[in-house]
Amino acid sequence: MTYTRQTQLLNLTIQINSTLQPVGALPVIMVSCDSIVDDSGAQVGGLQHAQRAVIRSDLTPEIVQTLNDSLAYLGYKLAEIE
Repeated sequence: MTYTRQTQLLNLTIQINSTLQPVGALPVIMVSCDSIVDDSGAQVGGLQHAQRAVIRSDLTPEIVQTLNDSLAYLGYKLAEIE
């Protein structure tokens, strides 16, 4: 039997610079939830929540599209700085 890890992005927090909380070196935090599934797609074990600093390679095209879908109601989208 083989197992597969599935990761779901739950939220992305962007720290805004202020006098109360200056922005650090890694101002974006990602919260995600991992589950392990077997060959039939059934979840094995409990969900594993994680929080980590985001680096550029974490923002896959799929994650950027998901973020843009969430921002669309405001009329905005993320764009890469070239």
